[in-house]
Amino acid sequence: MQGQADLTRDYVDLSGNEPVIRERPALLGFDKTRILADDTDTATLRGLPSPCTVLVNGVAHTVDGGELALSCHLPIRLTVVIDAFPYLPFQEVVTCVSPSA
Repeated sequence: MQGQADLTRDYVDLSGNEPVIRERPALLGFDKTRILADDTDTATLRGLPSPCTVLVNGVAHTVDGGELALSCHLPIRLTVVIDAFPYLPFQEVVTCVSPSA
């Protein structure tokens, strides 16, 4: 196999008969990063590999089905980290704000 690859953005796909250099896909991010702390409003991240491990404020959660929906009942910042090869590493903060704010 010969070719140009960016070690930070590409990987070698060995799933076929011949190795192929492919660009690592990126997760698109949450549909919104600011939600109300009312247990109803949600921030949704779609297109996740299934299953995958998601860290929310450092706590690991297994997500099946390719979708993560976050809600909260108290004002808080939720830092979401996903490292699921071959996807690029992902980190985003969802801020839950008081409904009266």
